[in-house]
Amino acid sequence: MGLVLEDVLSFRLPRYAELPEMDLYMEQVINTVDRRLWLFSENQEGKFATASMVNNYVKSKLISAPVKKRYNREQLARLLMIFILKRIFSISEIYAFLQHLDSKNDFIFCYNSFCLLLENTMRKVFTGDCNEDTGADEVVETTIWALAAKFYAQYLLEEKRKKQKKILTNIG
Repeated sequence: MGLVLEDVLSFRLPRYAELPEMDLYMEQVINTVDRRLWLFSENQEGKFATASMVNNYVKSKLISAPVKKRYNREQLARLLMIFILKRIFSISEIYAFLQHLDSKNDFIFCYNSFCLLLENTMRKVFTGDCNEDTGADEVVETTIWALAAKFYAQYLLEEKRKKQKKILTNIG
């Protein structure tokens, strides 16, 4: 399938208010995720999500269980983020990331900010607006940038976990 610059530059995640208001069955969730995240698919068919993956995310408590086999707007928003984040994070890191968002007490704002920041950052990376001219090979430089960003995100999540643990220890 290969990435096309125009596709990356025009990519847009649905904002919370643009997600379906009515609850969706599993097949509808899978179709929505695949349709919205085709850019992130690793295979030629653009298939991204499976029912077993979604079920595993429920079991892992990354999203709440469906009610009467239906998923609501917030669960769908979480799934969109999870399927993107799984490209760089482990399940436990995604869990920590979502816990961090939950601590902000405004999931809708956090989700919409995530969408906007992802789109803007991808545009900057793909247009070269954030790359320093070090003389290094562009592939090597970008790979190292991505690796450093991943490690920094892991560090921030771990520091947050340590602070929460310390607070709980002091309370108890």
